[in-house]
Amino acid sequence: LPRRAGAGEVTGRLIGYDGREYALPALLEWTLNYGTGTPCDSFEVRCPWGSGLDGALSDAVEFVAQEDGETVFRGVVDEYEWSCGSGGSTLLVSGRGMAGRLLDNEAEPADYQTATLGDILRDHVTPYGIQTAEGASLPAVPGFSVESGSSEWQVLYNFARYYGGVEPRFDRQGILHLTPWQDGKRLVLDNSAAVEEIRWTERRYGVLSEVLVRDR
Repeated sequence: LPRRAGAGEVTGRLIGYDGREYALPALLEWTLNYGTGTPCDSFEVRCPWGSGLDGALSDAVEFVAQEDGETVFRGVVDEYEWSCGSGGSTLLVSGRGMAGRLLDNEAEPADYQTATLGDILRDHVTPYGIQTAEGASLPAVPGFSVESGSSEWQVLYNFARYYGGVEPRFDRQGILHLTPWQDGKRLVLDNSAAVEEIRWTERRYGVLSEVLVRDR
C-alpha cells in the first residue's frame, strides 16, 4: 500500500547510531510503501538540502516519518543522494522497514534441542534493536536448526510461519508482530474508494538467499 505526497503533511527525521535525532526540512516529495513480508516496507523522501545535515547523513541509521504526531513509518536508511540543479539543492533519502536489519544479517549456524520463541527473539531479533509486540504465543520446536548462510529473517520466518502458522510482520512504528491477522481489518477497494492509480510491483531484492528447487 503506497502513500505519496499529497495524502497529508508528513514530517521526517533521521536518527543517528548514537540516538541523536536530526529533523529534516519540509518534505517536497515522499513515498511510503507498506508490505506484509518480503520484500519489506520501503520509503523514499526528498527535501531541500540543509547545511545542518552534514553530520547527520554519515551517522544516520534510521528514518522516522510522522503525520499529525503519529508515526507512520520507521525504517533503516540505505541510501542518500545530494543533488543540485535548476530546481535548487535537494536531498534524497531512501531505505527499508525494520525488517531490513534481519534481511541483511547472516545468522550463526546452531542446533536447538528445543527452541522457544524467547530463544529465537534473544538470538536473532533483539540484538538488532527490534521491539516485539506483546501477545505472541508460538509453540516450542524440538530439534530446530539454523543452517549456515541463513539470514536472521529466514530463521524468524521459518520458526514462526512453518512451525507456528504465523507470518511475521512489522507495523508502521517498526514493531515486530507475531500474532495472526485479525479478521475484518482489511482495506476494501470498491466504488466508494478514491482510487487514483493501481500498480503491481514485484521486487526480487532484499533476500539474502532463496532456493526454490534444488536438483541433485
